[in-house]
Order: sequence, then C-alpha cells, then structure tokens
Amino acid sequence: MIDYTVLHLIFRRIIILFIVSILSAAPCCTRKGGDDAENQQTQKKKAAVPEDDMDLIPVTVKNIIGRWNLTYGNDYGYSFTFNKNFKSIVVIYLKYSAIIFKGVYTIEDSGHIRINIIEMKNEDSLQNINYNSGFIKTQKSFFLFKSGLKDKEKKQLVIKPERIIIDGTNSEGYFEPVIKLELI
Repeated sequence: MIDYTVLHLIFRRIIILFIVSILSAAPCCTRKGGDDAENQQTQKKKAAVPEDDMDLIPVTVKNIIGRWNLTYGNDYGYSFTFNKNFKSIVVIYLKYSAIIFKGVYTIEDSGHIRINIIEMKNEDSLQNINYNSGFIKTQKSFFLFKSGLKDKEKKQLVIKPERIIIDGTNSEGYFEPVIKLELI
C-alpha cells in the first residue's frame, strides 16, 4: 500500500530543490536584506501584482486553450495545457524527472485560473512521459493563479500563484512568483 503522506513529502522536497536551484542560478531573483517579518511582507506585496499588470488582457475560456510552456536550460520548466473540455494538465520538469498534475480548470470573474487537481504523479524520466497511468488521486487540491495575456496575439500567458493546495495542505513553493508561459 502506498503511503500518500510520504509521497507528498517527497514531491514537496523535489519541488523545493528545483525552486532553490532556479533561484540560485538567476541573479535577478536573489533577495537582499534580512528575513524579518516586515521585509517578507514587502516582498509579498511586490510579488502580488506584476509590473506590467495594466497591459494584461483578461483570460477567457476561448483565449487560454492550448499548451503553454516555460523552459529553462537543463530540462527545468513548466507546461500548462488547457483543453476545450476544461481538462488541464500541469507538468513541472525537474531535470531528469517530472511531476504531473491532472485536473479541471475554470476561469473566474476576477481573471483567475483555478485548476482543481484530481490526480498527480511523479514521472522518473522525461523520455516518453506516460500521461495515462500511474496517477494518485488527490483530495482537496487546487491551484489558483492570477492571470492575463501579455499581448493581443495571445503569445504569452502570465500567471501568478495565489494559492497552491495539495491534499488540503498549503504547498507554496511549487511555483515561481511570476511565470511567463509561451504558447506552443
């Protein structure tokens, strides 16, 4: 029998290592100053609204359909797929492995994308990823992103994680503060 708590902790550690490796490699993302509560609140407020938020076009059910990717070197990155039938797949690439989330998305009036996660799995290889089997059902899991399209030709989707809940647990750290995805 699979111990879901242990599996969840393993997924979480993998993601944290992934985020730390990306942030340590990108000098623009390093944080200056101490770790006091005031500095943390200031950082959260700055991350709450992207600088170019005024230029973003609201996301709709029609203009979000497709596969959106952000790829870093060394096989790190993200892939978000939004289908016409409201099903979605989110893949986090972690150099030699990937974490895959399947769910159903909605576009909320406030311009937020909510993905209710139904199942997830860790794929040990990036070669021939199996999207059909090996998934573990999740409970009380969802991703909530503030979102918008950067230009009229919908070539860039800008998302900001606002709530990441997996099996009822706050799982901040799975995503960067602002993710700019390109339409494939």
